[in-house]
Amino acid sequence: GTTQQNATTTAGASVTSGAPEAYVWAGQDGKQLYEPEAIAKIEPIARDLGLTQDQALKFAATLARYGEEDTKSRTEAHQNQLKAWAEEVRNDPKLGGANFDSTIRNCGAMLDKLAVSDADKAFFKATGIGMHPAMVRLLHGVHEKTSEDSFATTGTQQGAARLSDAEVFYGKK
Repeated sequence: GTTQQNATTTAGASVTSGAPEAYVWAGQDGKQLYEPEAIAKIEPIARDLGLTQDQALKFAATLARYGEEDTKSRTEAHQNQLKAWAEEVRNDPKLGGANFDSTIRNCGAMLDKLAVSDADKAFFKATGIGMHPAMVRLLHGVHEKTSEDSFATTGTQQGAARLSDAEVFYGKK
């Protein structure tokens, strides 16, 4: 019965449960099998369930496999989302097609113009938010608006000299 099973324990295990006094979370080579944060979450559950050392290791391995599968699934979903965003921008009649390369270049120039830090640019790239269609539309729109807003100049735009601040405000003498 249950008393017989509880009495049959491994060395160092409690008589009333299969849980040892201390679980060993290292492999034969002494290398830690799991991150300390994971062990801190798994060990109390294993102890509450009265798992033996072997059962606790199997439980932890199952959780780790699930975590790896979940991470892989999330990574694939994220990659698919990034591809969909890029495709949406590429297919946009204004931003995409033949305009795509210049759109992306202009968005990068706009980030530079806005003095966005390298760390933030790295975040945009890592998360893919920099290619989100709304972000591309925003940056492209701001680029267009700021390109249209130019300083007052004399003559035609090409080769024109910029007026001084006084000339802009008070007119040319």
